[in-house]
Amino acid sequence: MYGLVIQVALLLSLATFIQGNCVHNGITYEGGEHFQIRCNNCHCNQNGGVGCTRRFCIPSSQDCEIDGKVYYNGERYKDDCNTCTCVDGNSVCTKIDCQPNCKVDGKVYYNGERYKDDCNTCTCVDGNSVCTEIDCQPSTCEHNGIKYEEGESFQIECNKCQCVRGGAACTKKYCFPSSQDCKIDGKVYYNGERYKDDCNTCTCVDGDPVCTKIDCQPSTCQHIGIKYEEGESFQIECNKCQCVRGGAACTKKSCFPSSQDCKIDGKVYYNGERYKDDCNTCTCVDGDPVCTKIDCQPSTCEHNGIKYEEGESFQIECNKCQCVRGGAACTKKYCFPSSQDCKIDGKVYYNGERYKDDCNTCTCVDGDPVCTKIDCQPSTCKHNGIKYKEGEGFQIECNKCQCVRGGAACTKKYCFPSGQDMDSSFVVFYFHFLGLFDIFNIHRYTPFDPQQMRMRSKEDSYLSNGPVF
Repeated sequence: MYGLVIQVALLLSLATFIQGNCVHNGITYEGGEHFQIRCNNCHCNQNGGVGCTRRFCIPSSQDCEIDGKVYYNGERYKDDCNTCTCVDGNSVCTKIDCQPNCKVDGKVYYNGERYKDDCNTCTCVDGNSVCTEIDCQPSTCEHNGIKYEEGESFQIECNKCQCVRGGAACTKKYCFPSSQDCKIDGKVYYNGERYKDDCNTCTCVDGDPVCTKIDCQPSTCQHIGIKYEEGESFQIECNKCQCVRGGAACTKKSCFPSSQDCKIDGKVYYNGERYKDDCNTCTCVDGDPVCTKIDCQPSTCEHNGIKYEEGESFQIECNKCQCVRGGAACTKKYCFPSSQDCKIDGKVYYNGERYKDDCNTCTCVDGDPVCTKIDCQPSTCKHNGIKYKEGEGFQIECNKCQCVRGGAACTKKYCFPSGQDMDSSFVVFYFHFLGLFDIFNIHRYTPFDPQQMRMRSKEDSYLSNGPVF
């Protein structure tokens, strides 16, 4: 009895299922076709499953041994591109002149043989793979915030399910609530059911939630300087993508450059592709870049008096944070005070947290503050003879500025002078700004006297009539 069970299990393992087809001994059978595995007669179901008789097979002299492998009488197998059948101990084969095979990802496909590449079907034709060109979307299922890959098993209430072609194939039991279920935030999860809690996955086990303990970082994807949130769609070259668990799940089309693409600073962006230009986002539309028109401010975050640049990491209480678009993207752990925290001037800083003390930066390390030892000078900025204090706002030309650590943090607008501004001092300023003093060998004088400044040639001879500013 046990031997029969083992043989049945072995029979089912000998056949491979490929999208409604069955494969055995290198031969592909369509749904509805009959074939033989050892001494048993089998049937390929429409869904790719195999149903076989359950006879106990005993080797005999009518079997065929080919290259060390035994084929039972009546069983078929593949020999290069030919199909052979074992007949009373002899191999009877077709006599096809075999054409070159196709080798794809280390696997050999015979001439005329079909195989699957993602959602596309390919055929080996004279050594070349000829495939359909379907735009493949990622085939996944989602339940309770958890995504499942094709063929993956999961549970909905009390029913067992499997992800099949993007949908859930489930048992149909009637589910009754019990004391073994879990009630979380007003929602009931059945015993054995899984759900998502931030980046962690939880399973209801006999009335208690059992969760992974991942330190959740913000799940984002980045392409050409643009960050995308989990589930957000974007484009890489000509392929459509989606941000999935911090990675890009994309179609697999071959991209060919066209006149509708955009060439910016020597880099090509495909039609429909987005990219970053300073703080603005641009999209290539039929060969032309279409950009937002934001007045770009320096993107920084501030916590405990310390400023952090875009992308810089820091800590708020016990949570790890990152400066993202001027805001703090942080983990969501619940913080409990401990003896490793620091209490400074009535304020508590968690272990590892940083804060500002005048111009010095301190870090709480196991209950003790560890600080830089800078000799703090008053931090001021100067423009047009006026001094500005730290954090004070002022203007340079048409740009808004702020005094930050003794320097000017300003917008980056290009300033166009009005008619009233077009005097000699303006010209001198722009010659200095554009580097034309050095190009035309103009002498500089301080203080500036318009009547003393002349443009000279390399031979030091004055040009005709000046020019005099």
